Amino acid sequence: MMLVKVYELFSSLDPSTFRTAVEAFNACATKVCEGQQWDMHFEGTDRVTEAAYLRMIQYKTAELLGFSLELGAILAGADEASRNRLREFGLLIGTGFQLRDDLLDAYGDPGRFGKQTGGDILANKKTFLLIKALERAGSAERKELTYWLNVKKFDKKKKVKAVIAIYDKLKIPQLTSRKADRYFAKAFALLDHFPNTPARENLRTFTQLLMDRQQ
Repeated sequence: MMLVKVYELFSSLDPSTFRTAVEAFNACATKVCEGQQWDMHFEGTDRVTEAAYLRMIQYKTAELLGFSLELGAILAGADEASRNRLREFGLLIGTGFQLRDDLLDAYGDPGRFGKQTGGDILANKKTFLLIKALERAGSAERKELTYWLNVKKFDKKKKVKAVIAIYDKLKIPQLTSRKADRYFAKAFALLDHFPNTPARENLRTFTQLLMDRQQ
């Protein structure tokens, strides 16, 4: 139903804008489906590289923000360079957002975050934290992580506590936070290419909210 409504709304556009908007929407939808397929594929894979994970979240999560900003530019009649820059801005903040989400899933306050802390750990989700922990782990940490990834019956609180202890030992939270901050910093730099207007500052404020989110 939502897909039908999208095309109904697009049909009211002039022919040139309609074609550009539909092409951008179709490209976004294709990438989101690819990203979802990668995410499902990772569930049955023992090792996932950082590069593969970042590609997956850029397709599955960041692409939606990138397209949303690009579509706004298309509808406003912006030139191609501005459209591409806004799209890239969205991809950057979307990637930073997902990295923050990975971090909050393990370390966020459940009351503020809105879902169970450690849910990704319990589901053996291939997050940035787990990928980097496996990459940086010594033999002892790798043995324990492998145990928790393969054991079928376990105490939930004990598993979450044990895995987080390994993350802490390997300084994974700090690593993840720095990685997210780099994406946000690149996004801020892109904004400086636009005129100093209230619209630009609204995007800056929005990005800051994503950086500081606790829920």
